[in-house]
Amino acid sequence: MRRSWKWLGLLAFLTGVLFTAARPLLAEENGDGHVIFFDDEACFDCIQVKESGLLEELEAAGFTVTVFELNDREDRAEALRYARAYDIALAAPTIIVGEKTYTGRTAILDAHQAGDIALHAAEPLREPIDSDPLSFWMGLLLMVVGGLLDGINPCAIAMLLMFISIVGFTKKRSTLVFVGLSYIGAIFLTYFFIGLAFMGLLGFSRGAIPALSTYLYFGFMALCLFLFILSIYDFFVTRSQRYDKVKSQLPKFVQRFNQRVMERFAKALESRESNMGKVIALFFVPFIVGIVVGVTEAACTGPIYFGVLAMLEAQGTSTTLTLVEIFYILIFNIMFLVPLLIIMGIALKAKSVAGISNFVRRHISVIKIVTGIFFLLMAVYFLLLALDVDWIRFDYDFMSDFS
Repeated sequence: MRRSWKWLGLLAFLTGVLFTAARPLLAEENGDGHVIFFDDEACFDCIQVKESGLLEELEAAGFTVTVFELNDREDRAEALRYARAYDIALAAPTIIVGEKTYTGRTAILDAHQAGDIALHAAEPLREPIDSDPLSFWMGLLLMVVGGLLDGINPCAIAMLLMFISIVGFTKKRSTLVFVGLSYIGAIFLTYFFIGLAFMGLLGFSRGAIPALSTYLYFGFMALCLFLFILSIYDFFVTRSQRYDKVKSQLPKFVQRFNQRVMERFAKALESRESNMGKVIALFFVPFIVGIVVGVTEAACTGPIYFGVLAMLEAQGTSTTLTLVEIFYILIFNIMFLVPLLIIMGIALKAKSVAGISNFVRRHISVIKIVTGIFFLLMAVYFLLLALDVDWIRFDYDFMSDFS
């Protein structure tokens, strides 16, 4: 009886070995034995994967291996279609087989050693997905709405009005316009580069630790819910005209710091006696003030900015900044400036900031409720991303050929 079991076990083992060995041949015969490899000539991990002989072994086993060089425009565009199909980042090294993807040298070599790559390579690949150009406009709309909403943030408006009132020592309107544009231009550049750094950091983290994305999405969801609650609270207290109870504003010490910075630089402007020194001061002094205010003010205006950029980055498939993403960040910051430019124009024409301050105060409850709704929508969006529910998607990478 024992001998019979031994023969049956041996027969089962040989059958399994023969079936595994035959799978590549059957796959090749059916045209399904295909391996996709994302390569980057500057990638050290990619070099190690190729030097391991993995690709040659798969080809020798009868699989068709297609290598896409991500630095090549045509290869990158084709690789992007597969990245969309599998909802993964356009990162190297990556191997796609059947329904499985493996990213990173360690994951690829471990899967190959375990036989998983050869096992799943016999399965058919998903159909590559082309992008929908209309989705580009969805992303653009998000940038426009988000930028305008952030631009009417009371924090940004308050800092601008404070600056205009402090530098109002000169009666020349042309001088005030020059000073105001220098200040706003500095805020624009500061925010623009903050956005680039933030997007680059998110893309790097997603490429280095793919599993980190889920935790980031849950984190952004929690932050947006918290900001939603704060906005609703501010809505009720501003409706009751209890403005001292507003929570989502710059801390008092930051407000005092910004005011001291503005006052000191305003005195520096006044003390310039030579025409050349005054011209230089009129440009550089407001510019430096704008940088300082832009960095400190991000604590109040940043949540909308960072939330929108996180939504944008979550929809990308590249772990590095693309031309379209840079364009989107530029649009957001332009729209962020539109309300500030309009308010500056009104203040300079009226030669007073009191009227604008009162107008903003009367309508601050409306701003708070709209902002709260926006944060709630972002929280829902990040929750869906964390749960891997592909409900809303704007695929803007159809222009990646130009990146």
